[in-house]
Order: sequence, then C-alpha cells, then structure tokens
Amino acid sequence: MPNKTQLIIVAESHAKPGCEDELRAKLLTLIAPSRAEPGCVKYDLHENPDEPGKFLFYEIWKDDAAFVYHTQTKHFTEFGPKVEHLRLPSPPLRKFRVIA
Repeated sequence: MPNKTQLIIVAESHAKPGCEDELRAKLLTLIAPSRAEPGCVKYDLHENPDEPGKFLFYEIWKDDAAFVYHTQTKHFTEFGPKVEHLRLPSPPLRKFRVIA
C-alpha cells in the first residue's frame, strides 16, 4: 500500500559552464546529513549523462513536516549562498504525492 502522506521532491541544479565539477562536489556534501535526518526516506542525487552539470535531487520525505525540518537545517540553509556563484537559474522545486 503506498504511503500517501509522503512528500516527493524533485529539485534541479544547473552548473554554470566550467563549474560542473565544483558544483557536483558541493552537492554531494548534502547527501549524508540529509539522509541522516529523521524524516528522510530517500535522498538521491542524479546527473544527466547527456548534459553534464545538470543535476537532480530525487527526495522522499515521511511527510510535509519532515521536509520543512530539512529546509531549516544548517547544512541546507547555508548551502545556497555557498554555491550561488556556481549555478545557473534552475527550474522551480516540484512536489508530488503518491496517489496509487
């Protein structure tokens, strides 16, 4: 039976040309602390094989409260300013729920 309270997040981050390796390294630092959070079900980083530097986080959180907690953690709140110079504008965050 699917858990319909879970929140699925798809978040993209696109590197500026020449910044792919540095952004990748910094994105990888988010994985361990995010996976250790109490409401994290899945937190995976992907990279487009045809477009290096286009990254996607696929996240599953236990519920909305778990995601809100994640967005207030130190590693999350401090991350954006650390990488802003490495990123292009990215698509907005997308949220999903299991329906079947």
